[in-house]
Amino acid sequence: MRHTYPHLTGKGLLTAFIACLFSGQTLADIAGRVNFVSGKVQAVTADGTRRNLVKGELVNSGERLETNTGRVQIRFTDGSFISLQPNTVFNLDQYAFDKAKPNEGSLLFNFIRGSMRTVSGAIGKVNRNNYKVQTPVATIGIRGTSYAATQEPNGRLLLTVGSGIVNLANDFGDSDVGAGQTFQVDTGKAPTNAPKGTSVGARANDPESKQEQNKENQDGQNDRQKPDFVFANQVDKDGKLLAVKNIEEQQQKNEEPPIEEPPKEPFIQTVNGFPRLSSFGSLLEGSSGVKIYANVIAGYDALSVDGKTVGNLIRVLGTSLTDTENPNLTDKLLLNVRSNNNLKFSNVQQIGSLSFGAWTNGTASVVDPYLGTVQQLTLSDAQFMLYIVGTTAEKVVGNNMKASYSLAGSLAKGAGTLTELNIDIDLNLMPLVSVDMAATLNNINYHAQLNKAPLLDISFDKKFSGFILSGEGNGLYASSSTASLCADNQCPVTLSAFLSSNDMGVVYEIFRNESTLLSGVAALTGNESVINREVNPQSLASTLDGKYSALFKSSNSNVVVDDTTNLAAVFDSQSNGLMSAFHVNNEGSEKIAQDFYGALNAANTLAAETKDIGHAAKSLSWGRWTNGRVDIGKDANGGVLLGANDNIHYLIGLPTPDASIPNIGSVRYNLAGGTASAIFGTGTSQQTVTSHDIGQVISGNLVVDFGRNTSELNFTVSGFTKASNLQSLNVFGSTSLASASNNLNFNDLNVTASSATGVLGCIDCTASAHGLFFGDVSPIGQSTQTAPAAA
Repeated sequence: MRHTYPHLTGKGLLTAFIACLFSGQTLADIAGRVNFVSGKVQAVTADGTRRNLVKGELVNSGERLETNTGRVQIRFTDGSFISLQPNTVFNLDQYAFDKAKPNEGSLLFNFIRGSMRTVSGAIGKVNRNNYKVQTPVATIGIRGTSYAATQEPNGRLLLTVGSGIVNLANDFGDSDVGAGQTFQVDTGKAPTNAPKGTSVGARANDPESKQEQNKENQDGQNDRQKPDFVFANQVDKDGKLLAVKNIEEQQQKNEEPPIEEPPKEPFIQTVNGFPRLSSFGSLLEGSSGVKIYANVIAGYDALSVDGKTVGNLIRVLGTSLTDTENPNLTDKLLLNVRSNNNLKFSNVQQIGSLSFGAWTNGTASVVDPYLGTVQQLTLSDAQFMLYIVGTTAEKVVGNNMKASYSLAGSLAKGAGTLTELNIDIDLNLMPLVSVDMAATLNNINYHAQLNKAPLLDISFDKKFSGFILSGEGNGLYASSSTASLCADNQCPVTLSAFLSSNDMGVVYEIFRNESTLLSGVAALTGNESVINREVNPQSLASTLDGKYSALFKSSNSNVVVDDTTNLAAVFDSQSNGLMSAFHVNNEGSEKIAQDFYGALNAANTLAAETKDIGHAAKSLSWGRWTNGRVDIGKDANGGVLLGANDNIHYLIGLPTPDASIPNIGSVRYNLAGGTASAIFGTGTSQQTVTSHDIGQVISGNLVVDFGRNTSELNFTVSGFTKASNLQSLNVFGSTSLASASNNLNFNDLNVTASSATGVLGCIDCTASAHGLFFGDVSPIGQSTQTAPAAA
């Protein structure tokens, strides 16, 4: 359980301190702070108010900066730097940046005159289209990291690119300026190459002596070793919460630190300018108790131009989608491996959309308790923490498709090796997962299999993105070549998996009895295929809406299953038999499935067999379960185990609303199908003793007169094998109907028995029947109409 405490954390104290220190200013207005100032440099607000800038002071969106004979260096909240030289006028027209939402950051500056140099920050990297610096003759758009520019009094703009690419554009043309190039723009002309030998000096019009420059370089190095200034809950490059510098101490120095390329921020894969959501898995033990975290933002130390090939994983950031029940994870830094004692990387490799490897020999600066140990993860050079990361992906369920994945690469913790892992997923509305895996350690082979394990956590948006399987929950256990080591389910296996594009990332653990854990991560590649099934145009469709009603009849008096309504139902992708029916309830804004009815695998028992499957008129289905485990609604024991002679018969379909039951006319229903019945004869004087015999309904009809509110039923059961002299049982009788009621009850039907030579005695033989109307009911006056129904 996660606890909250009434006192402020370090982050809370910092937030409160800054809020008090800068009361009257909203954090949304703050653009940056003065990192260095020399001479009289002023900030001018929109109403014309002027103030002299000092080191450590904030500058805000909408202000104009005038350097006069001085110069200033500003560090902005997105991590960028701008240095303005003497006689420069620079407007901060619009600036907005939230570290938690870097894709929404934007800046629009107006470089009126003077000289500047800059190193871009997050806005220039995450959403380059939102970076614009206007000048009297052109607009500067960032495609790179650093550049310097001079807006001369004669109107010429001169720009030199230090790294990356900068775009210059006006009404007469546009040009991309590469690293090392210098371009110029004159009034009324398109951007063009500057004359040979022309460039923007690193310190244009610098009035300081060489001795002063050397001193500021030295002091700048010292300055960069101190904590960076932050707003609210910002963190530094290591993910550490930052402290506010003492402003008086800053003012004691008056040297500008040289602008250098800042430490690399993590590279983030993007889609249409927005961070791409990733899924992350590892062997970290966190308070969440899971191994897979979907919908996080992954940061890498390198990223290819096309955004597909990634480097080492150095940051994991939570989002509002990571855990919808834990809002504290929104924009929360879950993991950051960059610190003064960086974790090293081992065996990092990429297969398709998946990247995996191991951290070792160092310390992670932040590991959130939700994800792992509190505050830090420290590993020696002999310790390894494995991870796997990929693109968050989903597959649509309910389209009669199967996804199959096979092992493409893996990394084990310790000496063990994963030698085989095949996973098949029946993408039904209730997905079924099959597993075949093998591993080896110390010349002992381990093997685990699972066939069609149901995932009861139904996805009501009909999307599938991953799963967790375990021994206790799903019956996934390993056997070993040394039989005694894993006897009696002593080696449970846990698989945690997520989809990544067409691939699958897996974290696996084999718990060996009283031995070390065999664990690791694996990358699987996959494909989809259509499931071959019996096509029945009359089939009742699977649905996640609670619109079906069901009737049940158990042949075992110790197993009672009540009829129920408002059921959702999922039918097997191949056989069309009822796999599971369940109720759908709301818990807050979430839908949940509960009260399951059906033949489903459990941890230590196989699902019952489903036999005599039938469908009619797209409104009714039937069958029977036998010889295995079934769920029966709210059964507190988690299901019952049926023997070979036990049967639960079911009818499920779209019930006819009471209001749609006619009050005139009649209908004749003829047999469309049914289930085999177990017959139990116990009287020694009866000629119909059959002892667990099975009979099939071979003919029958039901006549309903809605005008007279009467109904007649008759059917014949035949096909007995254990009672050689019994050929058939004939059941017939009538009943009254309740007006406008979807309910048929025959409480006292007649029974006769016959053999090949004539009628047999059937002393005290009785029968009863119960039924509902399903689908449309369309009676006619004196009906000979036939309509399909199950007997």
